[in-house]
Formats: sequence, structure tokens, C-alpha cells
Amino acid sequence: MKNWADEMIRELDASRAANGHIGLVRRYLKGQHNIPYMPKDATDEYAAIARQAITNWLPLLSGTFAEQLFVDGYRSGRAAVNESAAWDVWTANKLRARQGITHRGAIDYGVSYVAVDGDTIRTPAARKCWAWYGDDEAEFPLAGLVEIGQRIASSGEFLTRYEFWHGSNVTTYERVSGRRMGIPDDPGNPLDGRDVQIGALNDAGTRKHGRDFVPWVRFRDRLDDEAQGLIRPLINLQDRINASVFYLLMALHYASFRQRWAIGLSIPRDKEEFLPPDMPDAPLKPNPNFGKPIEPFKAAVNRLWLSESGDSKFGDFQQTDVTGHLAAIEAAIKTLVSIGRGSPLIMVGDLANIAVEGIATLNDSMYKQLGAFKTNFGDSWDTVLDVRGVSSPGASVRWRDTEPRSFAQIVDGLVKLHQIGAPAEGLFELIPEITDTQLEQWRTLAARPTDADRLADAITRQGVPAV
Repeated sequence: MKNWADEMIRELDASRAANGHIGLVRRYLKGQHNIPYMPKDATDEYAAIARQAITNWLPLLSGTFAEQLFVDGYRSGRAAVNESAAWDVWTANKLRARQGITHRGAIDYGVSYVAVDGDTIRTPAARKCWAWYGDDEAEFPLAGLVEIGQRIASSGEFLTRYEFWHGSNVTTYERVSGRRMGIPDDPGNPLDGRDVQIGALNDAGTRKHGRDFVPWVRFRDRLDDEAQGLIRPLINLQDRINASVFYLLMALHYASFRQRWAIGLSIPRDKEEFLPPDMPDAPLKPNPNFGKPIEPFKAAVNRLWLSESGDSKFGDFQQTDVTGHLAAIEAAIKTLVSIGRGSPLIMVGDLANIAVEGIATLNDSMYKQLGAFKTNFGDSWDTVLDVRGVSSPGASVRWRDTEPRSFAQIVDGLVKLHQIGAPAEGLFELIPEITDTQLEQWRTLAARPTDADRLADAITRQGVPAV
């Protein structure tokens, strides 16, 4: 199996290269975009403007979906409370917070994994995992590999550590990464510092994970085709935005101010053919500036041009109109948001005085995409709890409702439901963002007798004849 691990490491490194399907997405999420096209002889000034033109919309777009995916419970059918065994495991593994690692990984890169290691549920970063499947419909992989970190050897070298999952075993491997202590490095990029050297793998021990198969559960953004994530199809549109901003900055840099012209000017020139000698008997040296303008005219907003000749004429060109540039940028951003099925609220500058019902209509496409994510990810979480051994028949994860609604509108609807016979205790759960703790407190308070109940009980007791 060591050959399998070695090949999987090579495939993982290739995918995380600058233009690999993982590395390309991560590079764009971090703002390290391909700069807009420039001529080969472009100056450093052009390159600086091109770097300033990078306007990264991709993290905002993917974050819009990830921030609205939150598992808030695990219940059977119409049960009012969570399944205690499964929810205790969920809480003990800190999945209320760590579920975001899995959701973001699947949205950004297309696929992420959750590993059930004994009684522990682990959520490794999607960009550090690699898995081989026997077929596309297989529920669990043949083998899985995850990079778990680095260790500093006594020699000062950094050893990259991997866990290789196959069958019922988890084998830890190490290899020299090519980095050494004392070399400046970006903590977010383990391949920085020196070139990566793929050394021989060293076996660092084997343990059991408690199952006779590889207990990795796959989370995919789509099931009917290649799971490539939200970011990769939008990279060309992001490049279009960067190019539009680049053209705008070039216009602002070179043509924001009126460019002046002049004809009929007499420019003074250096008439000294030789330089004065350093010493009395030293030979004369030719003047390198002989015949060149002494003070060439320079165009700047803080310089004034003067001429004593009556034949001189001055003029200026019109300032560049950047309205078209701004329209192109706006059109590119709208296209990115529309194709990415994001919320139009991202472009808040175009929206004002919109009611809650109107916001829900604008976000219809985004909510449909969120629904697809919840369906796919929900089935995967159910499988995770089933592998862990705490699932219940008919139970499934419960997603928090994040759709914006007017609170007054919600209360009005709940009151009408109560008026037609729905019990008030059963309506508490329909209040947005109410927690399980609050639900328990409200149900406990609702079960207590009210003042009217105590008064009615006292009247009843007084009407009973004494024995």
C-alpha cells in the first residue's frame, strides 16, 4: 500500500499546483489572480496598475452560500426535540462550528470529506484530502489520504505528515518537505520557502480506525456531473472584472487631467561643446549634453508653460470620459453574480427601499441553489451519523432557516395559526433563529399554571362541599 500512498501524494501535490484544480481555486480565493493582459514591453508602472486592478469578488460570492448553511438539529419526523444520542455526539465533536469547514470546502472546491475515526468525527480541509473510488456511485472510497501537518526533525528539516486510510488501517507517513528552520515562510502556504522535494516516504506507525472499510463520507456540490465547485467556473468572469478595472485605472492614471500641447516654442539648448577642465593644464573634455535641451517641457498639473515668441500656440485635449469603463465593470459584476447564482444584495449600491418580500423574490435563484446544497449535504451528514452508530430511523439533520422575513409578518401568521386551534407550544419552534435552549425554557414556562389557572382552581375548591 506504500505505492498507493506515494502515488496519491503526487496526485494531491499536482492538484495543488498553481494551475491545478485545487491550487487554481485557492489562488483566486486568496486574491492571487492572473494579471490582465499587457504588451511584452510594458513598464513596471503598467504592472503596478495591473496588480491594483485585482478586485476579488469570489470569496464574497461563495461566503454568501456557506454562511447560510448551518445544521441546527437532528430530529425524527415531526419530533419537537433533537435525538439526544446523535446530538450529543454532534456537540461533543464541535460540529456546530466545524461543519463550516466541510460546507465551505465542498462549495469552493466541489468535494470535501468527513472522516469517522473511532468515536471521533473529523473534518479535514478539502484542499488537503485525496480519495480513490472504485466507481462514481461508491459510497465509501477504496483509499483516502490526508495531509495532517508537519513535524520538525532534530536536523531542522520540516517533515510533512500524511495519514493513509485503507481497509481497517490508518498508516502515518512522513517525507522531507524541502524546508528548513530559519527560512521565512508564509504559514498559509506550506510549499513556500524552498522548492518542494518529494523524498522517500517513511512509515511512522499504523493504527485501527474501528471499521472494516474506509469511513470517509463525501460531500459534493452536485451528483450528476463532475463536482467542480462554485469558484472554478467563475474564474474567467473574475478575470473580466479585473481587466475592466485595469482599463479604468489606466484611463484615470494617464488621461484624468487635460493633456496640453504647444507649437512654435523655442527650447534653449546647451551650447557648451567642452566642459571646463578640472585643473589648469588638464585637457578639455567633450560635453555629453552639447546640443540637448536644457529644460525640456514637462506636462504636469503643477507646471506652467511660458513663451516669449508671438508665434507660439497652446492648447489641450479633452479629458477621457470613464462612463463606459464604469458601465463595463458594473455589467461584469452583474454577470458574475447572476451566473454564480448569488444574491443581488451583494451589489447594495443598486438597491434601496426594498421590502422583505422583495428581497426574497430577488434571492429566489440563490435559495434554490441553497436548497440543492442542503439536500446533498444533508444526506451526507446523515451517513456520517450512521457510520458513527448514532443515527435513528427516519431522522435527518435540521437546517437553520436563514430566509429573511419580517418579524411582524411571522408573528401575525403564528397568531392566526393559534386562533384556528394550533397549540402555542407547538408554534414556538417556527420562530426564526430560536435555539433549543430557548425552546426548552419556553415550554417549561408554558407548562406552569397561570394566574387565571390558579384563580379557577381556587374557585373550584371553594365550591366543593366540606366533608
